[in-house]
Amino acid sequence: MSITHAAVKASGEKGLASEWNADHVIGDASKAKNNTTLIVAAVDSLDTSRADYVCDGIDDQVQINAAIAALPVSGGRVSLLEGNYEVSASIGIGAENIALVGTGRATRIITVANVTIIAAGAFSGILVENLHLEGNNAGGAQHGIRYIGSDDSAISHIWSGDMGGSGIYITSTAYSNIISDCFVTNCNGYGIYLDMQADNNSVIGCTVDSNIQIGIEVVGDSNTVTGCTIKDCTQDGIHIVGSNNTIAGCTSTGNTRQGIFTQGDGTVISGNTVSTNAWHDIYVTSCDDCVIVGNVCKGNDSGDTATFDGIRLNNADYCVVASNRCAENDGWEINVFDAASDKNLVHGNHCIGVAHVGAYNDSGTATTSANNVVA
Repeated sequence: MSITHAAVKASGEKGLASEWNADHVIGDASKAKNNTTLIVAAVDSLDTSRADYVCDGIDDQVQINAAIAALPVSGGRVSLLEGNYEVSASIGIGAENIALVGTGRATRIITVANVTIIAAGAFSGILVENLHLEGNNAGGAQHGIRYIGSDDSAISHIWSGDMGGSGIYITSTAYSNIISDCFVTNCNGYGIYLDMQADNNSVIGCTVDSNIQIGIEVVGDSNTVTGCTIKDCTQDGIHIVGSNNTIAGCTSTGNTRQGIFTQGDGTVISGNTVSTNAWHDIYVTSCDDCVIVGNVCKGNDSGDTATFDGIRLNNADYCVVASNRCAENDGWEINVFDAASDKNLVHGNHCIGVAHVGAYNDSGTATTSANNVVA
């Protein structure tokens, strides 16, 4: 196949895509088109001439779903050009190895209906990335993205806001998925929610801001939440229930309940900055064999109730609390809360404050405490 140029731009001279199309002629017009990637244009995309499907600004899920359905059985990619897409029903992904990819925040999908914008079933190898999803807080069924039982799939660089439900929602025994570098704001439900035995999933580098419920909630085992920023959520910042989970390198501030809440054995909470939350900064309950190390917990119990602590262990056995800096929390800086907390190690922590209840409290059984700095 040859391409001839009808006109050539001078060096450094800009041109439009429409000019490129007009100036280039494909020599072998009979050559079959490769349909592994299909292009969908919005009604207001700059150049619609090379798109396989062009939307009209009403019920745009029809054209997008048609493009997904037209991909080969082995999978492929649907690329959404920049512009505004309006949907009244879900964009559905019902096969494996499908990628739905936009241009970033310039690809804006809007819904005014109480529907999930992008819905994927129990298929593996799904990728959704580089899209801006916008709801209108219409109701609890309005999620930005919902994967139901999907495995080995990814969600990346998504802006999801103003949903009546959750910004990103993965449910029903979903394994080994990655949610990375997403921005979720102002949702009436959860920011990011992995529910119903979601195991071996990763939430990485996401920002969750001003959601009505929990910022990031995970229910399952062996999941990781790393490098995320959660702030000003009406409930907990990070809430994890399950065993052998990891919360590391996150910032959780200004939330109306806990900064970090965990329930389940073997959880590691390390290197987080947790501050100015209304309840406990880090609350570990009904957990054994947990490690809480190297965290900064500062200025929690923002309502000055002298009730909530920097770090609290409740009914927690064989845990290690080490090398944390807890300062200016209104309750205790570190509190081994009850006699049901047995054989914990509290070592090398920095516990200081002026107006707190106290630096360190041990109401546990057989706690080993050493080398803590208290003031």
